[in-house]
Amino acid sequence: VRPYDEEADARAAVDAARAAALDAGKFLMVTFGANWCRDCRTLYVNLESDDVAGYVRDRFEFANVNVGKFNRNTEFAEELGVSLERGIPVAIFYDPQGGVIGTTNDGQLEPARLYSSKQILKFVRDVAERSRILAPDAVR
Repeated sequence: VRPYDEEADARAAVDAARAAALDAGKFLMVTFGANWCRDCRTLYVNLESDDVAGYVRDRFEFANVNVGKFNRNTEFAEELGVSLERGIPVAIFYDPQGGVIGTTNDGQLEPARLYSSKQILKFVRDVAERSRILAPDAVR
């Protein structure tokens, strides 16, 4: 699984996902990560799992931004208010009107390999239904 396109124009990809989300009235999750990162790959697999995909398909657009070895798209992350200091994956969420809900700058998704798809489902539901971002193992 290689969810992070190393050749992609990150800004163009995020702009396209943002436009699609606004058009469709969906939430947007922009995830910064890398293919060498096990947590990043695990998060992607969980988001694509049957448990989660059915829920997010109608509610979310997604964009993945490759950070390489923390040497790619770092300025772009900063511009969006995303910090790479607590590790990757790190995400920013937008509501269907394009407003920022928040980020996982506190490391909520960094240990993604520890989370089940059911925990990731609770996490994205909490973002969509309560506009809050908790660590997946803290969502009840």
